[in-house]
Amino acid sequence: MPPLTPSASELARLLLPPAPLVPVETGVPVALVQGPLPTLGEIVGPLPSGGPGGLLVAPPGGGGGSPGGGSGPITYPGRDTPDVITAPAVPEPGTWATMLLGFGLIGWRIRHAAARRLLPA
Repeated sequence: MPPLTPSASELARLLLPPAPLVPVETGVPVALVQGPLPTLGEIVGPLPSGGPGGLLVAPPGGGGGSPGGGSGPITYPGRDTPDVITAPAVPEPGTWATMLLGFGLIGWRIRHAAARRLLPA
């Protein structure tokens, strides 16, 4: 198959610089928030147990079956015992669905391969 060559007009259009931008008149900016801006605390709300120590912390070890990883509970200076709420080590429903789908596909491939071997050639 011969190589495709662009026509002279297509080549000129590709090599010429783009047309200059046309300036556009904009109006006066409009304020989206009337009055003082809210603080982050007003937007997010109070932290659990009323302080920075009651954060939800996952158990150490990370996910994906790899050992280690992750970090220990979050501690703050001046606090002897952090308020730690550990999340249960139960996989999410999407993880279960992916695992079951994978097992199903593996089983289907094994059965399909066995059925193909039994067919006469």
